[in-house]
Amino acid sequence: MHPLLRRQLRKLGLDVASLPAELLDRISRTYEEADRERYTLERSFELSSAEMGQIYDELRVRSETELARKTDLLERSLALADAVQEASLDGILIIEGGQRVLGFNRRFREIWRLPDAANDSRSDVDLIAMVLAQIEDPDAFLATLSRYYDEPDSVGRDEVKLRDGRILDRYTSPIRTRPGEPRTRVWSFRDVTAERKLAVDRLVLAERMASMGRVAASVGHEINNPLCFVRLTVEELVEDLTASGAHAAAQLARDAHQGLERIQNIVLDLGNLSRGTAQHETIELVDVLEAALHLSSNELRHRARVEREIVARPRVVGDEGRLSQVLLNLVINAAHAIPEGRARENFVRVRIDERDGLARVVVEDSGSGIAPADLERIFDPFFSTKSLGAGTGLGLSICKNIVESHGGRISVESAMGRGSTFTVELPSVGGKVAAVRRPLPSDRARVLLIDDDDHVRSAIARTLRAHEVTTCRDARAGIAALAEDDFDVILCDMMMPDLTGMDFYERVQERWPDRVGRIVFITGGAFTERAQLFLRQTQCTHLLKPISLPTLRSLVSSTMAKRDRP
Repeated sequence: MHPLLRRQLRKLGLDVASLPAELLDRISRTYEEADRERYTLERSFELSSAEMGQIYDELRVRSETELARKTDLLERSLALADAVQEASLDGILIIEGGQRVLGFNRRFREIWRLPDAANDSRSDVDLIAMVLAQIEDPDAFLATLSRYYDEPDSVGRDEVKLRDGRILDRYTSPIRTRPGEPRTRVWSFRDVTAERKLAVDRLVLAERMASMGRVAASVGHEINNPLCFVRLTVEELVEDLTASGAHAAAQLARDAHQGLERIQNIVLDLGNLSRGTAQHETIELVDVLEAALHLSSNELRHRARVEREIVARPRVVGDEGRLSQVLLNLVINAAHAIPEGRARENFVRVRIDERDGLARVVVEDSGSGIAPADLERIFDPFFSTKSLGAGTGLGLSICKNIVESHGGRISVESAMGRGSTFTVELPSVGGKVAAVRRPLPSDRARVLLIDDDDHVRSAIARTLRAHEVTTCRDARAGIAALAEDDFDVILCDMMMPDLTGMDFYERVQERWPDRVGRIVFITGGAFTERAQLFLRQTQCTHLLKPISLPTLRSLVSSTMAKRDRP
C-alpha cells in the first residue's frame, strides 16, 4: 500500500482490514502513478531551468561580445573622425543649438590665433568675442551668423576678411538631428590669402602683358608704315643700281636692305609674341623657335654660342604667340644661367625632333644648373632661383600652363654645375607644309590703291608702275573710285581714320559683292580684336607691312590669275 494512502486512512480512523482489498489496491496504484507523474514533471522543470540558464548565459555572452565589438567600432570611428578633423587644412567648429560648443580642431585655433584657454570655452559667444576683434567688418560677421541660425537648414559659403589682411573662406552646413533635438551646425574656415594673392598677381600680370601687347602692336603698326615705303624704295634702288652697273652702290643698298629686314623681323616677332587673343592655327615649331632665338640674340651673344639641331620640322596646332612666349622664356632662362664673358666656352643647344606623334623642343644649356631641392618647385608660381628683383617667379609657371593648355607637357633635368635641359612636348600634326606656288606673269592690271600714308601710297604705286594704278588716301575716296570704274586688284590698308578697311569691305560687299574677292588688305598690324576677328571670319588675303617688292608684284599677278581662272 502506498505510504501516503496509509497515513490518510489512519488520520481518518479507518481500519484497513475492513476496507475492500481491491479498492485499496487500485487507490494505491493511482497514488503511485501520481508519484511517477510528479517526478517526471519535477524533472522536466529541473531540465528546463538548466536549459534556460544555459541559453541566458549564451545570450549574455553574445550581447556582451557584440556590445564590446560595437563599442570598439564606435571608439575607432570617433578616433578616426578626430584624426581626420585634426589633420584637416580647414579650421572646423561644431556648435549645438547656437550656444553650446561641441568641439573644434587644432587648425581652427591656429587660424583664429586663439589662446590655449579657448579649449575650456563651451559657449560660441565666448569664442565669437575672441575672434570679433580680428575681423575687418564684425557687424557683417554677426549678421551672417544670425541669418544661419534663423535658417537652420541653410548651407552657405562666403569670405571673411581679417584686419591683418588675411582672407578666410567660410563654409557652414547643418547636421541632421532627430525631431526635438537641438540643431547642430558645422563651420569650416580655410586661409585662402595666398590663393587670392596669386589670382590677383596673375590678373595683374595678364593685364600688364595685354597692355604691353597693345602697345607693341600699336608701335609695330607705326613702324611698319614708314618701313614699308623705305623697303620698297631700297629694293627699287638695288634693281636700278644693279642694272646701271653701279655694283658698289648696289651692295651698299643691299646692306641697308638687310638692316631693314632685321627691323621687320623684330617687329613681326614682337607682334606674334604680344598677341592677346588666342589664335589656334597650324604652325611650324622651327619658325617659332627661330623667332625666339632672334628676340633673345642680345641676351645670348655675350654668354654662349647657339647650337641648332633641326632633326625634323614638325607642325603643331596652337597659338603662335603663346608658344613663342614659352620658347623665348626657356631660351632667355638658359642664357641667364650662364655668366657673361665666356661665350666660346658655353653653349645653348636647341633641338627639334618628332617621335611617337609628339613634336619635341629641347633647350639645353651649360650653365650653373638647378639644385635638386629646387627642381621639385621649379614650375611653382612665384618660385625663382634668380636673385631678388631679377624675376617674378611666374615665367616657368606660365610656360607650364601654356604648354598644358596645348595638350602637351614640359619637363626638366638638371645637375649642379652641369647645366639644365628643358623639354617641351606637343601633339604634332602630320603632313608637310604646302609650298607656295609662284603665279605666272599676267597682263597689265588696273589697280586701286587705298592707304592714308602718303609715303606708303607713293612707294607702292611706284613699285607697281608696270600696271595702271589709281591711288586714294581714304576709304570714301576708294568707294567713289569703284563707283566710277572697275579694277582688277584692290589694295587697301586695314587701319585708317574715318572708315577702316573693314568698313570699306562691308560697303563693297553690299554694293558690289562680285568685287570683294579682289580686295587684298595691306596692314602695318591688325592689332585690334575686331580686325583680327574680321580677318579670320572673312579669310581675306592680307599682307603685313613692310612688303617686299617681289611679294607685291607677285600678289598682283596672283590676284589677276584668280580672276582670269574660269
